[in-house]
Amino acid sequence: MSVDCNPTLPVARLRLGYPFVFGVLLVGAVLIGVTWPAHLLAQESTQDVSEDKPAVAVPTWIVINAKIMTMDGDSIENGRIVIAGEQIQAVGGMDLPIPDGVPQYDASGLVILPGLIDMQSKLWMSDSPEDSGASDGSQSAVDGLDPFASDWNDVVSEGITTVYVQPSRRGSLSGLGAAVSVVPKADGSLSIHSPAAGLQMSLGTSRSNRERMQRFEALKKSLQGLVEYKKKKDEYEAFQKKKADSEEKADKSKGSEAKDKDAKDSETKDGETKDGDKGNSDKGKEVNKPESARPRSGRGRPAAGDRSSVGEEKPVQDEKESDKDKEKDKDKEKAPTKPELDAVKERLLGVLSGAIPVRLELHDANDYHFASKLWKDFENVQWIIEGADALDSARETMADKGLPLVLGPWLDLSSNPSDAKERCKNWRALTEHYQGVVTLGTFQNGARSSRTLREHMAIAVANGLDPKVVLEGVTIAAARLLGIADRLGSIAPGKRADLIGIAGDPLDTSAPVTLVMVGGVFHKKSEPMKTAPTIASRATPVEFPSTLPARYELRSQRVHLADGVVPATLRIEDGKITSVQPGEALAVDVAIPRFDVGTSMITPGLVSSHATLGLDALTRGGADSDSLFLNSSDITIRGTQQQSLLEAGGVYTLALANAPTNTFSGEVSMVATDHRGSVLKKSIATKIVLSEASRTAERFPSSLAGQLKLVRDVLDGDIARSRLFIPDVTLDQLTQAKKEAAKRLVGGEQVALFQIADDAELNSALNLIERYHLKAALMGAREWKPYASRILASGASIIAMPISGDDYAWGIDELVACSQQGIPVFFAANTAEQLRTTASSCVHSGMSATLAMNAMTYGPAQLFSLPAESAGLSVNTAADLIVWTDTPLNLSGGPVALIRNGKPLSSEVHP
Repeated sequence: MSVDCNPTLPVARLRLGYPFVFGVLLVGAVLIGVTWPAHLLAQESTQDVSEDKPAVAVPTWIVINAKIMTMDGDSIENGRIVIAGEQIQAVGGMDLPIPDGVPQYDASGLVILPGLIDMQSKLWMSDSPEDSGASDGSQSAVDGLDPFASDWNDVVSEGITTVYVQPSRRGSLSGLGAAVSVVPKADGSLSIHSPAAGLQMSLGTSRSNRERMQRFEALKKSLQGLVEYKKKKDEYEAFQKKKADSEEKADKSKGSEAKDKDAKDSETKDGETKDGDKGNSDKGKEVNKPESARPRSGRGRPAAGDRSSVGEEKPVQDEKESDKDKEKDKDKEKAPTKPELDAVKERLLGVLSGAIPVRLELHDANDYHFASKLWKDFENVQWIIEGADALDSARETMADKGLPLVLGPWLDLSSNPSDAKERCKNWRALTEHYQGVVTLGTFQNGARSSRTLREHMAIAVANGLDPKVVLEGVTIAAARLLGIADRLGSIAPGKRADLIGIAGDPLDTSAPVTLVMVGGVFHKKSEPMKTAPTIASRATPVEFPSTLPARYELRSQRVHLADGVVPATLRIEDGKITSVQPGEALAVDVAIPRFDVGTSMITPGLVSSHATLGLDALTRGGADSDSLFLNSSDITIRGTQQQSLLEAGGVYTLALANAPTNTFSGEVSMVATDHRGSVLKKSIATKIVLSEASRTAERFPSSLAGQLKLVRDVLDGDIARSRLFIPDVTLDQLTQAKKEAAKRLVGGEQVALFQIADDAELNSALNLIERYHLKAALMGAREWKPYASRILASGASIIAMPISGDDYAWGIDELVACSQQGIPVFFAANTAEQLRTTASSCVHSGMSATLAMNAMTYGPAQLFSLPAESAGLSVNTAADLIVWTDTPLNLSGGPVALIRNGKPLSSEVHP
C-alpha cells in the first residue's frame, strides 16, 4: 500500500517505462518492417504493374459473314474480324465470340482481303524528284511527297491501300524509296510505313554495252565507296570503344591503387599511435638521413634541377612507366582518323546489311551479265529485280538465282500494245518454274494509275501466273519485301486494319470493290450482298482441238445470245451456224461430233465501235477542214500488226475512222480484222469533229463558232467548193459526193458521229442533232450526266472512248449513270485490251453485264444498221465465234479458241 502512496513512484515508472515502451515499439516496428512490406509492398507493386499495363482496346467494329482470305494461312468461310481502333484484334470463324454493343458490318457475299500494295507507283509524288535522276543516291522519295494531292481517293476506292514510291528511274542511283499509305492521316499529313523501303538502281534501258559498262562501273564504285566508308567508320568507332574501355579500366586501377595507399597510410598511422613515440617513426628517422639520400620531389623522383641523380640507375618502377608511355605513344600513332560525316552514305548504310533492299532494274541478258557481277561482289545486299522482260539466254540462270521480282506493267492501254505482249510472253516463260518471290507493280507515270492494279493482276493471271502467287504478290509477299510485314500484308491479330471486300473473285476485274477500310476507318461501305461470292477455278483449263470437221456442234453452259447468256448448243456446217438450241442438250447425233466446253463462255467476235488503229497520220490535216468525201476503207489494215493483234485478242470487227483533224473527217467503214481486211460495209457513219483537235489558226474554221457554221452549211446543202489544186471535173465530183453524204445524214440513213470534248461542244452537238433530227452518236466527253435527259430524248447513243490508267473514276461513273437511264453505250478501242478493260470497268462500277456484253457484240450492228446476219450467234450467220475461259469482262481469262467461218484460227490454248 505504501508503494501505492509513494508520490515518487509514478515518476520512477514514467522514467523507466517510456524508454521501455519506446524500445518495444521500435523492435515491433522493425519486425513489422520485415514482414509487412513483404505482402503489402508486393500488393502495391502489383497495383503499379497493372496500372502500367496498357488497357485492353475496346472493339470498334466487327466484320461478320465474310469469306476471309488472310493471305497468311487458310481461308475462313463465314469468318469474323474484330477491329479495335487501327488494329485487328481477333480473326476467326463462327465460334469467335461477338462482344455486345459493338457495331457490326455484314460482309455477306464479299471476299475480304488485306489492302492491296502497288510495288511501283507514282501516287503522292510531286514533279521534281520523279523527273530528275541522280547517280549518288542522294534523293529520297519522302522529300518529294505532295500531301496536298487528291488522287488518292480514286486509288483507295479500288482497294489499293499502300504504295511503294521512289525517285526517278532515269538515274543510275537516284535514292531511297518509301512505303506510303494511300490514305492520309486525319490531320492531312501522310502516313509513311517505311521511309527507306528500297534503293533505286538501274543499268539503264535501251543502252549500248559501253553505256551499260559505264553504269556498272559507276554503281560498283558507289557500293564500294559505301563499303569503305562503313569500314572506316567501324574502325574508328571500334578504336573509340577500345579507348573508352581502356580508360575505364585505368580509372578502376587508379581507384584500387588509391585504396591500397589509403590502407597503407592507415596502417602507418595506427603503428605510430601504438608506438606512442612519433620520434621513433620512419618519418622521424628520415630526418637523420643524409641530404642526398632524400627524394627531392614527389614520390621517389628527383626534384627538378637536382643533378645528384644524374648518372644514377633509375628505379625499376620508372622503367615500367616509361614503357607504358611508349606504348601509349605507339597506340596514339595507330589511332584511325575520324571519317568525315557523309549524310548520303549514312542514309544508305542499311543497304550493306540487307536492311534496305536494292531495287535493281535490268531488262536483257546484257544487263544480267553486269548485274551478276554486282551480286557476286556484294553478297550481303538484298537484291530485288525489276524489269527482267527480255532475258532470253539468261532466263534459266535468273530463275536459278531466284531473286525477288517486281514485274510490270502487265496492262498496256496504249494504241500499240505489241511491246506489252512481248513482255508478258517473256515473263510467262520466266515465272513458269520460278522459285523466288514474285510481286507486281503498275509502273505507270500517272498518280492515279495505281487504281488499275487489279487489271494488272488479272492480265498476269491470263498470261500464266499462278493466281495464288499473284494475290500474295500484292499483299503479304509485297509487305515482306518492303519490310512492313509486321504491320501489313495479311489479316492477323495485331496488324493494321487495312481491309478490302470484293463482291466476287478478286481476280475478276468486273467484280466491284464494295468495302475499303484503312486503319480501322471505313472509306467505302456498301449494303450486304445477297449472294455468296464465287471464285473461278482454273485448275483444269479447257482444251480445244486445233482442227475441226466441216460439221460439228459446240455445247456450253454459257452461250451469249442476243437476249442474254444461256446454256445452248450451236450446230455449225460449212462455216455457218445452222442451228441454235438454247436449253438442255439434245441427244447426241453420232453423225455429228459434239464438243462440250462446260462453263467456258461462247460469244460472237467482239466489235469496236470506233477505231483509228494509229493510222491517223495518213488522214491528218489538209487544206480543207471539210473532208466529207474521204472514206476510211481506202486505208487497208490487211497484214498490219494492229490487225493481227486485234484478231488474236478476240476483236473480229471494227468501225474504222479517219483522224479527228478535220471538222468533217470523212465516212466511217465497218471492216473485219481477218487476213484480208474485208470491208463489211463501206459507209456506216460520218465523223464530225467539234473539238479543238480539228481547229487550226491557219485555215477556216479556227473556232467552235466557225465549225458550227461549216456543219450547218453542209447539212443545209450549201457545199463550199474545195480549195484543193485539182482539175475542175474532179472538184465537181467531190462536191457531188459531199452533197450525197449530207443527204444521208439529214435523212437518217447514216449515223452522224460527233467527236466532242467539253460542255460547250457537247451542247452544240445536241443542238445540231435536235435541229436536223440526226441519227447520232456522241463520243469524247467525260461529263455526260448533266445532258443525259437531252441525249435520251434525242435518241443519240454514246460511244465511250478508251480509258487510260490515269483517268478519273467519275468518267466511268458518268457512263454508267447514262446507261442506267436507258441511253445506249458502246465502246471505242484500238486494241482488245482497251475494249475489254473499258467494258469491265463499267460493269465494275455498276453497269449491267448483259448491256456491256451486248455493247461489244450485238449492239454495234444495230447502231450502224448492219444486216442481222452479219454479226452475232444466229442461224445463217458466219460461224465467227470465240470460246473464252470465262466472260470477256474478266481480264484474268482469255480466248481458248478463236473460230472464223467455223475453223480455228490458232491452236494456242490461253490459260
